[in-house]
Amino acid sequence: CGTDALTAEMDSLGLSGLSISAAPGNTGVLLSGTDLDLVRRSSSVEQAMPLMMQTTDMKTKRVSSKALLWGIDSDASRIISLNVLFGRSISSMDVKSSSNICLVDENFSKSAYGRSNIIGKNVSILCAGILEDFQVVGVVKTGSGLLQNLIGDYIPTFVYIPYTTMQDALGKDYFDQIAVKVKPGTNVDAAGASLISSLDRSN
Repeated sequence: CGTDALTAEMDSLGLSGLSISAAPGNTGVLLSGTDLDLVRRSSSVEQAMPLMMQTTDMKTKRVSSKALLWGIDSDASRIISLNVLFGRSISSMDVKSSSNICLVDENFSKSAYGRSNIIGKNVSILCAGILEDFQVVGVVKTGSGLLQNLIGDYIPTFVYIPYTTMQDALGKDYFDQIAVKVKPGTNVDAAGASLISSLDRSN
């Protein structure tokens, strides 16, 4: 698919991380499980996970909010540094079963319920035009997590669900990005260039 089909955003995920996505304008390039396996096998990679994102609306009985919906894996807390204040992160079982569970940020918790801990509450999230109910299993510190760096200064409500749940809702079997944490001492720029080259060859 050509050497410009994919791009690596260096340092966007902290000093030892990067995100790989299709280059702007390359709408025909899709990242698959095969690509993820290839990245995970790289000698420079400590961990990698699929990543999906879309803007959406989320609601409770009291409030509605614009939100950035992130589809993540159970490795997310290690790769994107999520600071879970209450509850838990997304588990491998959540991912396997495409569970309707979510993590919300603390600011949303406070605006919706007037308190930080809303574990067990339900929120409705608009997925592919349909409002679906999700149970809150974790509350993360607002502004924590390296995904903030991907979107600049504007910080909307962040909500995280299993990427498999998001795939099911959107009818996709691929994902938007691959988040990568490189091994300590690895040059991030060189690792990114090497991964892009490998993926371009395989595609």
